[in-house]
Amino acid sequence: MCENCDALDAQNSFSSLSSSSSSSSSSSPRTILAHPAMFGVPWTSTVTAVVMKTTIDLCNDTLDSTDSNIFSNWSTNELNNNQYQTAIFYDDPAAAEWIGSCDHSKMAQTVEKLYPFAKYLLISKDTLTAFQKFDEEPDTNLSLASVMLEDAKEINSMFQNETDALIVDGLILLTIDVSSRAYIDTCNCRQDVTDVERKRTWAILFRVSSSLSILGSTYILLSLVGTSARRKKNMPLLFNRLLFSICCFDILSSVALFCGRWAAPSSPPGDFEKYYSQERWDIDYPDASGSIATCTLQGIMIQLGVCGSTVFTAFLAIQSLLVVKYSWNEKQMKKVEIFFFAFGISFAVLTATIAAAMEMTNALNIGFCWIDISPAPCDLERLGPLFDEYCDENVRGSDPLLYQIGLAMGWAFLTLLIIIYAMASLFFYVRHQENRATRWTLTAQTGRQQKLVLARSMMYIFVYLIVWLPSSIAIVFDTVAAATVVTIALPSQGALNAIIYSGVVERYCIPRQTARQAAITSTVQFSQATASGDLSTEEQDRSNRWSFR
Repeated sequence: MCENCDALDAQNSFSSLSSSSSSSSSSSPRTILAHPAMFGVPWTSTVTAVVMKTTIDLCNDTLDSTDSNIFSNWSTNELNNNQYQTAIFYDDPAAAEWIGSCDHSKMAQTVEKLYPFAKYLLISKDTLTAFQKFDEEPDTNLSLASVMLEDAKEINSMFQNETDALIVDGLILLTIDVSSRAYIDTCNCRQDVTDVERKRTWAILFRVSSSLSILGSTYILLSLVGTSARRKKNMPLLFNRLLFSICCFDILSSVALFCGRWAAPSSPPGDFEKYYSQERWDIDYPDASGSIATCTLQGIMIQLGVCGSTVFTAFLAIQSLLVVKYSWNEKQMKKVEIFFFAFGISFAVLTATIAAAMEMTNALNIGFCWIDISPAPCDLERLGPLFDEYCDENVRGSDPLLYQIGLAMGWAFLTLLIIIYAMASLFFYVRHQENRATRWTLTAQTGRQQKLVLARSMMYIFVYLIVWLPSSIAIVFDTVAAATVVTIALPSQGALNAIIYSGVVERYCIPRQTARQAAITSTVQFSQATASGDLSTEEQDRSNRWSFR
């Protein structure tokens, strides 16, 4: 069975981690080790590999360890029946410290669950220095017969370190089980604890900023339509109707973000026990207490809110540009308004429906459900056949980056360009009019006052840029720092809008004698006066109809 035993001598790379090492086999054991750098994927703060000091003698079907408790639940028959399967081991100087912090009984249960399913293994080249003979093809009589040599070559190309290699010998095909790398449970090491604490901190930040956003948007809505008198005064103005829509969509997304990870499924989908531990899921999504249905609902609400508020902010910029620069009157704007509301609402509903229908609304690592793939390991480029079978049956969504671009980022960046163009056009138009000594509105007589009035009308658009530009970039990079930016910035649009609407900025930025005037002055309609006289009565009336509040 093991005719090449003498050639299977290997150094135990873990010898430095412990002063004692036992071996009951007559033949020198072969050590099965793996290091994160071998996987071609950056290793994060979470320890996601089984950590232990062990050697496996494939010749005598024996297994020795510095901690016999790890294998207390294994029987000889179980070991013999799985002699060509192995766990993934983490080879690192810090392993000894991690082992000391682990609950050994829990580790034993983890290894017991992992051992029958991790059919692929990766070993460092240093461990294989004693190997002298390797066959070109794997033994088709073994349990790994379904794994072809081409698979090994493909995975081998992922290696970043030239000293690492995939080896095919007469006994077993050595390859990578990426699913074990990332999602098999480990002991409750400090990295996992830190990861959970960080995610719970993000959840708190989400709820604080979301609460402020809900209160801010509610304040604006009540100010606009809280009484019949306010409705009669404010709602005839298109600017206020657009602002009303932005606040409604913002409340929708803020409520969903407030729920955070509560809406995420409390366990992996399907028959996950052979592929994905509940403990690992609890680390990835702490405090998750929902289901696929609640996660889908949250994703729909966020998509509706984000898409709607973004599109209507772009319409706000377009409306300001048409009225200010091109002097559109109320009749002309009525026609455009129909398009604004028909397209804005239908587009938000359409993208949310597509995301839900294609099962793209799933739990994100950052703390809420939106467009992503689930379970997360199914998004990896290379998975073993064992995990592929699970993903084929239970995966939700596919090509998440493609759909994030199409359903979220694509149109978001398009609206961003529209907003920037509108703001730049307004700025240069006003500067041009100012240089020609043109007068606009009833009270903004000086260049400084003109700039203040224009700034107030554009503050809502600046808020959008402040909130969504860093958030969009952060979501793409998906790092710890980026996640912190998203948790603070993403839900804060409503609160910032309320600050602008309340006039707080004006009271601090505009002199007291002009603040009241600027608050009641038309900030959207600019009418170019003739060289010889004031605005006509008709133009004054039209300017007031398009006033800000």
